Amino acid sequence: MKPFFYVLLLLWGIEVYPQRQWAVNDSTDYALGNTHIVAGRHKLYLESQNNLSLLYDFTQPDEPDYYIRDFDFIDNQHWYVLVGSRYIGHPTQLYETVNAGADWQPILPESFTVPETLNGKAESINQIQVLDGRIYLFNGYYISNLLYSDDFGQTWVYWFQSVIAHYYQMYRCGDALYLHGLAGDAFQPYLFEIPQSLLPQQNVTNFYSGCHNLSPHCYYPPSNSTVPEIVAYFDTVIDGVCSLGISDGAKPIAGLVANPVQDFFEMVSEVPILKMEVYNLFGQSVAHFDNTAHGNIGNLASGIYLLRVATENGSATLRLLKR
Repeated sequence: MKPFFYVLLLLWGIEVYPQRQWAVNDSTDYALGNTHIVAGRHKLYLESQNNLSLLYDFTQPDEPDYYIRDFDFIDNQHWYVLVGSRYIGHPTQLYETVNAGADWQPILPESFTVPETLNGKAESINQIQVLDGRIYLFNGYYISNLLYSDDFGQTWVYWFQSVIAHYYQMYRCGDALYLHGLAGDAFQPYLFEIPQSLLPQQNVTNFYSGCHNLSPHCYYPPSNSTVPEIVAYFDTVIDGVCSLGISDGAKPIAGLVANPVQDFFEMVSEVPILKMEVYNLFGQSVAHFDNTAHGNIGNLASGIYLLRVATENGSATLRLLKR
């Protein structure tokens, strides 16, 4: 059986319950290079060779309904854990470690700077996501809002207000950012490109979520899809969007024949490929291939990588999924 199955068996005997139900794109198992973090209901564990060691217990005796809602990281030292009630709209608490889980400190929601119209604080953080070193906080319910930090959570910027009730995932494709979620419990989920005009702005309180603003590139999953099917569908859409790799001439540079890949991958390109380089999420180069459209990443751990492809017509960065 696979190692992850043993981890699940161990957690079953500890105290694992369905968790992060509003952040369904996140797993209970997080890979940080060769390090694996496992989140239980209240406790965070380090997993090594199918054994779990406790990193931190986030139990709050006076808040029995609080549990670990989300986990993300900037690098192998800076990690963030979101703890809060299982009900969106209820209070939450964000914790930070700067030494790989040895010490934790809370970052009080009241310290976040937001417009006065939001009472000066972020009351309920639904999800945290780290993308390109920037920390995003998805706060509030129905009339929700995004905040971000570029300095490891020391200061926060209020970005824009939205009507998305549940945020799931933000993606980057070149210079574009995509976001998917639900406008409300009774609405169909959708993915949209955040307008380029919104990217440099702050304190925007009149933006109401993508497709409702006639934003470009709106995508809806098939009707009656389950939550895992919705997330998988949007992952596929983003893979297709990102694999276009638009060059200065607005023509596709290169694309993957199949994604995810097991060991070997193949590129399709109308012009010769000069170089391909694979990077992990820490920005480290882990493989490179010269003057070929084929690569072998069988020695890499399963997970998400970035593939930089250089051709005579320019370069493109693709999202590469390793099984």
